[in-house]
Amino acid sequence: MNKISADQILKIFADVYPGPLAYVDQTLVNRLVNDTYMDWIGKPKEEVVGLHVKDVVGEEYFEARLPFIKRVLNGEELKFRTTIYHHKLGVRDVEQIYRPDFDEDGSVRGFFVMVTDIHDQVAALNKIQESERLFRNYVEMIPHIAFITDCMGVVTYFNERWYEFTGITKDQGRIWEPNDIIHPEELEETHQRWIHSLETGTPLEMEYRLKRKDGEYRWHLCRSVAIKDSNDKIIKWVGTDTEIHDQKELEANQQSLIKILESSSDIIGLANNEGKVLYLNQAARLAFEVDEDYKGRNIEDFIHHEDLNFYHQNILPALIEKRKLEGDLRFKKYKTQKHMRVNFSGFVTTSEKTGEITGLATISRDLSEIRHKEKKLEEALISRDQFLSMASHELKTPLTSLKLQAEITLRQLNANKVIPTERQYIVAQQTNQLVGRLTRLIDDMLDVSRIKTGKLKIDKSIHEIGDIVREAVFRMYALFEAGGLLIPSISVEEKIYGSWDRFRLEQVMGNLLTNAIRYGRGKPIEIKIVKEVDKVLISVKDYGYGIASEDLKRIFDRFERAIHYSEVSGMGLGLFISKEIIEAHGGKIWVESELEVGSTFYVSIPL
Repeated sequence: MNKISADQILKIFADVYPGPLAYVDQTLVNRLVNDTYMDWIGKPKEEVVGLHVKDVVGEEYFEARLPFIKRVLNGEELKFRTTIYHHKLGVRDVEQIYRPDFDEDGSVRGFFVMVTDIHDQVAALNKIQESERLFRNYVEMIPHIAFITDCMGVVTYFNERWYEFTGITKDQGRIWEPNDIIHPEELEETHQRWIHSLETGTPLEMEYRLKRKDGEYRWHLCRSVAIKDSNDKIIKWVGTDTEIHDQKELEANQQSLIKILESSSDIIGLANNEGKVLYLNQAARLAFEVDEDYKGRNIEDFIHHEDLNFYHQNILPALIEKRKLEGDLRFKKYKTQKHMRVNFSGFVTTSEKTGEITGLATISRDLSEIRHKEKKLEEALISRDQFLSMASHELKTPLTSLKLQAEITLRQLNANKVIPTERQYIVAQQTNQLVGRLTRLIDDMLDVSRIKTGKLKIDKSIHEIGDIVREAVFRMYALFEAGGLLIPSISVEEKIYGSWDRFRLEQVMGNLLTNAIRYGRGKPIEIKIVKEVDKVLISVKDYGYGIASEDLKRIFDRFERAIHYSEVSGMGLGLFISKEIIEAHGGKIWVESELEVGSTFYVSIPL
């Protein structure tokens, strides 16, 4: 097998080397060049091989390379970037290697020149650097904070807005300390979402507060996206922090305003300068019978057809001229087309910059509702006056009797008259009855107050209903005797137990029996107790005046009576209080009656 010589190996290496390659001896004569070398300089081999380097490349190029040649001939390997002229492509960026070739004794007998064309890479790098330069120029001009991080999320760049906002200086070392900059309430969420973006490559978008150099936290919108290479690998992240603090405060103020508008009982609406409805509050939506589909409808859709001409010819021109107007108008309900008369206050909205009209706002009140409230107020005032009249009458009667008895007793004592024991007993008994009557009146008024404020207390425990009724009857013996009445009969077939407030049920029975005495015209009173599965039914029957059918429900209202207070005493509170007590027990109370025949009151309560 033939042995390959060193020259042959060198020739093979030169041919397979992808770039220009030459071998120069210590006398600077080209001894070997590859075909690529020839293509670059555009000369045949006979004009290169065997010739001095200066004769091949020219004196100027030779002189520029001579320092490198001397160094390599001294045994130093060199690698550097430069430019070489390609006879077809022109000046090219290249990387050159000068590698010394040593003899067996260690002396340099020549050197290799190897050239790598890096022109495209340099061009690409220059393009990237130019792009980076343009990007940085751009981010320095924008009014927002801009930043760049590496693939791990470590910040490598902030624009000047960052330093202006935070007060941090570039020579402080670490320019990004999240714990010191991000508001504590958003710090954990920011960290978690940033980690998620780094792990998944998904863009980050969130709102957080950053601390300004004066210590105030300001809301910002952060947006960050990943930059990837040709292999879809993340190489960096770029992002911005846009201050939205004023916008957030405006939104918060708008939300607060909307809450106020939504809670208002007034009909409030907003429209643009084209007459398209933009907003109706809840009261308006209910009044006009619309849902969210009202937006974009014309104002005219909500005005009664008979008032449209008046709106166009009078109201609208006056609004445009005066910018504010009050008056009456008929609106219509969108679904039923029914009209409602309102009193409205309208004003136009204008642009702060141009003063041009941008829209219309109205605040209206349903006059029918106002009149209804006025009527209710008037009725309340009448009811109050009646109550005061009744109260003064009811309180004055026993007080007058007490005063008269006191005066008579004082005259007798001043005259040193001996008051017989029997007379003293009668006076004491009358005084006790009058004080009891005053006490009941005051208790009734207190109960009405408790009911109105929701403080009527019910204390339940197990009781037998017959005992409660009998106790109520016993407490009223004096009233029955004073009215010349027999003690009412009580019909009950068995003992019936239940969980009730004994005091309050005795109070109910007392009120029903008091009414039977007042309105029963001295006729017998009957009481009946019946068990009905899980309830007990109590009835109190009299044979008195009776109640007109139209008054059967009304008499359970406060200060209501079937007979005028001038005819029969009483403040009209007993049945109202009784109804509240029975309903608090989960039961009900009602009356059946016929004029001049009598009345039967029924109480049904759970056991």
